[in-house]
Amino acid sequence: MKFVHIADMHLDMPFVSLRGNKELIKKKKMEQRFVFQKVINYINENKIDILFASGDLFEQKFVTDDTISFLISSFKNIPNTKVFITPGNHDPLIKSSAYNTQEWPENVFIFGKEVGMYEIQNINVYGFGFEDYEYNSNELETLEVDKSKVNILIAHGTLNGGSKKYQDIPEKWLEKFDYVAFGHIHMPKIDNSKIIYPGSLTSCGFDELGVHGMVVGEIKEEALNEQEIVTENRLTSDLVSYKFLDISDMDFEIINLDISKYSSTTEALNELKIENNIYRIVLNGIRNLDVAKLIEEIKLLSDNIVEVIDNTRNDYNLEQISHENTLKGVFAKKMLEELDNNSENQDEINKAIECVFENL
Repeated sequence: MKFVHIADMHLDMPFVSLRGNKELIKKKKMEQRFVFQKVINYINENKIDILFASGDLFEQKFVTDDTISFLISSFKNIPNTKVFITPGNHDPLIKSSAYNTQEWPENVFIFGKEVGMYEIQNINVYGFGFEDYEYNSNELETLEVDKSKVNILIAHGTLNGGSKKYQDIPEKWLEKFDYVAFGHIHMPKIDNSKIIYPGSLTSCGFDELGVHGMVVGEIKEEALNEQEIVTENRLTSDLVSYKFLDISDMDFEIINLDISKYSSTTEALNELKIENNIYRIVLNGIRNLDVAKLIEEIKLLSDNIVEVIDNTRNDYNLEQISHENTLKGVFAKKMLEELDNNSENQDEINKAIECVFENL
């Protein structure tokens, strides 16, 4: 039985990291829908039996009627796929939630705050979700499962967490399951274990660098034999196989550019590989060119460049300056000592030198 596992779509999130750039926010929201449509197309093309959506499918505080209609329509387009949704802390099952107020297709099953179970042949799918913006439960600790079945859990929460706000789940509670379809952590955790975070389907900010996408896999369909039933902690590879697919179209990306080796802005610009992502450009190194002009030219490269951060510095000869009988000389001598004794803080020290020398 084939499945797709997604999480943390966050449809209609405000994207505060885009600093009020309305056009870019609009493009990013469109990309979210395009990527979700990729998931639906993949499900249809590959005849996927189950879709796990592990929370934060949309932003309850910002979601529009149009987005809810888009989701409902999307699920209607995969009528032969069972869709299991566990509400998260951004789309909790509160009274006014679209999960409660809208009519969802028959193939969609939405879990509540108490652990529920849905049986599909030899597979038992367990799940529970948030019914408020903060939630914590210990129901899993004492939950008993049928060891003659393949037991799957879909949940939104923090593995071995400690906040007591966003469903902290100790790993020992999950040993009874053969696959745990988690959501909440936005970076993928794909490590050949049975506890999987696919990460956010598409990145939501500059704190989510790297690949984003979905997990696709297969659950053993034939009846379990006695050997498999006897084993307390069955190997996931015996029952569930999976892989990660990178499907995001517009990721957030930070480019660090050391300008020390360039003597012209053109040389520096040629090093930047700007595509369809959303960029923060960080300039580092010694200034051998007009940095203000370079920043201006970088911003003209693409509307997807959100900001350019200048961490460059002048090449001060501290050794020479330290011999001056001036306040600047005293400061340079002190900074040389700091660089010798605290080399791990070199960047911070250089920033201090830059700031002081510019004002002396």
